[in-house]
Amino acid sequence: PPDEANLRSAEEAISSSWYFPTLKSGWIAANGTTPAVGITSTGIIVFRGAVKKDPNKNPGNVLFDLPSNLSPANPDFIDIPIALGALGNGLGMLIVGCSQGTGQCTATVSEDGVGGAGAKAFAMTSLDGASFDRTSADSQPLALGTDWGARQYPFRNQGTPFELPAGVKKVGGFVRFQGALVNNTGSANTAAFQLPSGYIPGQNVYVPVVLGPNSSAAHGRLAIMGTSGIVYVQIEGSKGSLAEMTSLEGASFSLTTTPTSLSLQNGWVAYSARAVKVRNEEGVIRLEGAVKNGTNVVVANLPQGMRPAQTIYVVADAINAAHMRLKIERNGNISVDSGTLSSAQGFLSLDGVSFAL
Repeated sequence: PPDEANLRSAEEAISSSWYFPTLKSGWIAANGTTPAVGITSTGIIVFRGAVKKDPNKNPGNVLFDLPSNLSPANPDFIDIPIALGALGNGLGMLIVGCSQGTGQCTATVSEDGVGGAGAKAFAMTSLDGASFDRTSADSQPLALGTDWGARQYPFRNQGTPFELPAGVKKVGGFVRFQGALVNNTGSANTAAFQLPSGYIPGQNVYVPVVLGPNSSAAHGRLAIMGTSGIVYVQIEGSKGSLAEMTSLEGASFSLTTTPTSLSLQNGWVAYSARAVKVRNEEGVIRLEGAVKNGTNVVVANLPQGMRPAQTIYVVADAINAAHMRLKIERNGNISVDSGTLSSAQGFLSLDGVSFAL
């Protein structure tokens, strides 16, 4: 049965409790989960659960509609990295898209290289780990590099009140990014932006992001320099284009240390002086730090009270900006679910990895 203590904790933490959307025709719940959307008291909208194709129907790309209180404050398009596929290292993005005319918002899946729902999305589309800030109106503006500009449409800077097209804010001890960027030269060698004073982590931090237009997700990461706060966008392989889009939505990292160390297993050790930690922030479990050198796919074990009710799948960043899918089980085990173990052994970032209980 589901972990009742975890479920009660989540209900107490997520304001207005959970909303259980009606799935569009052709989509059904997957992995024993119940897809849900909630909002924290600090205005972070979080998703949980998984969906898949009904074998007897032919679904479209839209998974479900969102109510106004769980939608962006303005009619935005928000792109967030998610894990796909029953097997293999599938990547996609969850697109929260809103109509300018009606304000109606939907959650849509876009599979890497497909531009909509494909075989991997049909096998399993994980909502776990997806989140975004309902507004960027209370964010600090990002000081963009000379080759970079904010994506002017249709992200964030429309409607009333005005929102920053690219910004950063502190929420519960975490730095969170909003908006989207474009690179005017396509070069990854120039700084995208510099964090404001007071937002700099002290150690280098790497968090996953999605690149490219809505028609085709691809993977990259923000490489955040620990002492200067300068941030670079790095691309996995030859996928994506900085000239098209780098979505900052859902990207975050911890700015403060927490008392709960993550129990590493099988020879995995901290990659740097940045401690490997875990915390429960309003019913959202957030990991911190990076690891290397493990001899087995099981990386760590979560403490009691921080474990999901069912097995879930989330996106993480690995060596050379490679995306990695992590499996987090009811017993607390965090495993490299797919991709090559050697990539994770060289470097596996847990920063930016989160899920709602």
